[in-house]
Amino acid sequence: MTQMIHDLVLNVCKPPGITSFDVVSRVRRLLGIRKVGHCGTLDPFARGVLVICTGKGTRISEYLMRRTKVYEGVMRFGVKSSTGDPEGEIIETRDSSMVTPSSLGEVIPRFTGKIMQRPHRVSAIKINGQRLYDLAREGKPVEAEAREVSIDNLELLWFTGEDPEPFASSLCENHLVSPGPDGEVDALFRIQCSSGTYIRSLAEDIGEALGTVGMLMSLVRTSVGDFRISNSLPIEKYDQLTALEELPSSAVCDLNTALSFMPELICADSSVRSICNGGSLLESDLGDDLPQIDDEALVRILDSRGALLALHRRSSRIYGGFTRPEKVLASFEDSGCRDETDFSDTSDVSDASDENADSAESGDSEKH
Repeated sequence: MTQMIHDLVLNVCKPPGITSFDVVSRVRRLLGIRKVGHCGTLDPFARGVLVICTGKGTRISEYLMRRTKVYEGVMRFGVKSSTGDPEGEIIETRDSSMVTPSSLGEVIPRFTGKIMQRPHRVSAIKINGQRLYDLAREGKPVEAEAREVSIDNLELLWFTGEDPEPFASSLCENHLVSPGPDGEVDALFRIQCSSGTYIRSLAEDIGEALGTVGMLMSLVRTSVGDFRISNSLPIEKYDQLTALEELPSSAVCDLNTALSFMPELICADSSVRSICNGGSLLESDLGDDLPQIDDEALVRILDSRGALLALHRRSSRIYGGFTRPEKVLASFEDSGCRDETDFSDTSDVSDASDENADSAESGDSEKH
């Protein structure tokens, strides 16, 4: 592709068999831009939505990472692997005759809502500066502390022995794998969850609750916030592109559109220079009819033309102020403003292309 692409968010469909970092590398090479990062790792065996940010888009990746994720995956009960998925060695088998749609229905409520979950032992979480997967590879497995995650919906879609025909044309068609050789049972679930939820851990925890063991056999991420698999562009298609205009509009958007889940405020033209220099938005800039926005909520600050200037937080603690700056995303041409200034307490993610930058992401992090 000859045309440079900057400051965009792409909805890429990752196929199984490659890493999320492989996708980043291919997009970087194909689009001719180095500043490329993804918004949440998918394991090599998984497929589905991988949100890719380019240019200044990498600076908003942390907000896209936090969006609700939806997955569809097959959990197999009666067998456990070293990695919690098909890529590991089978380390334990148990009777799974007690696993039925009815028994699953009884335990599912335990795993919905806000729950405490322990990150998988083969993950990119760091303990004393070392990744868990590195420790596991060295024969020194360590358990991370449990943390709170939110599972908004956990729905059983299909169970071993049921007719798979209803899923023949759905996103799940490749999920329905053959039953295990020792009578293990499979169950297809749809999971809607927060960032940081480990689906491999969920499969193991459900198995334990049922009195057996479990693992994840296949996984598809069907959405990340408003980015859906039905609108994603397979990474293979990028090889065929020669210009930006060939990207389907459903698979690419600007930063403002990607952040449309945040409320917006239009600043007066007289305030643009101040906003681009990291200034707060004052109540006087908004007139008498102040919008109702929750304190500390993130807000998009736009100019009168609709261009995204900055991200602010609503703040009632600033005298005469309405919002305070979090990230400045645009410069004012004729001023000496500090372009891309970051006022947040979080670390700058200006280049989120590191393979493990978002190791705690839903759907698990890549293993090495």
